[in-house]
Amino acid sequence: MKLALTVYAALVAGLLTGCGSVQQAYKPQQLGNLADSRTDSSIEVLLKPDKTRARIGDPVTFTIIIRNVGTESVLIPDDPDLIMTWVYPDGKRDNLLRAERRAAPSMVKLKPGEARIAHSVVTTYYFDHSGVHEFRAVLYGNNHMAMNTELPAWQGRAVSNGYGVQFDKN
Repeated sequence: MKLALTVYAALVAGLLTGCGSVQQAYKPQQLGNLADSRTDSSIEVLLKPDKTRARIGDPVTFTIIIRNVGTESVLIPDDPDLIMTWVYPDGKRDNLLRAERRAAPSMVKLKPGEARIAHSVVTTYYFDHSGVHEFRAVLYGNNHMAMNTELPAWQGRAVSNGYGVQFDKN
């Protein structure tokens, strides 16, 4: 009986401990374009900064290309709501949100193959780590933006390619 209890206790302990591992925080290391954008519902977002190396405190301006890679025209906001996100060298994450709109945005038709270009500036005076920071742009769309139009507004979530920028302290 004692042997059976010992075997049972060892089996339970083995099942409880398992062989799982602790997930480590993602820490960016690649400088430049990661070429890993995720297209959603025919919209592709590509991100490119004005520099790949900067000093902490220097603003970085990003060009964001929003392209219709589908086969049908869609409506998108003329001035799209883009969220800039980034991962610091230590794995912490942050983002830059745009102020909330008070009125419905004006919409533009984006034909297959056409692109719109947007820009976003990230100020970096509060960055506190040297190293590679990985940036992405996220575009959200919903059909509620375009009421009474002949085309539906684009709906979905498209995430740009990642882009690693090296920041050094002054």
